[in-house]
Amino acid sequence: MRFLADENISPEIVSALRNAGHDVLDVKEEEWQGKTDAALIRIAHAQQCVILTHDKDFLQHRAIRVILLRFYNQRSTVVIPYLLAFLKSKILKKLGNGTIAILSEQKAEFHHPSNI
Repeated sequence: MRFLADENISPEIVSALRNAGHDVLDVKEEEWQGKTDAALIRIAHAQQCVILTHDKDFLQHRAIRVILLRFYNQRSTVVIPYLLAFLKSKILKKLGNGTIAILSEQKAEFHHPSNI
């Protein structure tokens, strides 16, 4: 899977995704910090990426795929095992265009922006 890691995603998460075989564009590595959400959405759409973020602002946008990390404890050592397990699960097939997956310690929820 191809990801666009928002600037709030830690380098450890980016590294773990890459080590698991995923292609990751990192906003920090690309020096895209400060770009608007709309600009990042255009990049993600053009590059066919799923946006990975902690930012709830992406809930307002349509026609993109987003994994929103909403962990109480956002340390990479906590998030990485949940994220990698989620990416290996069959429920990931629900992440179609215009779908937001909200991942936390308790569960993974899928929403279409019009339902949020």
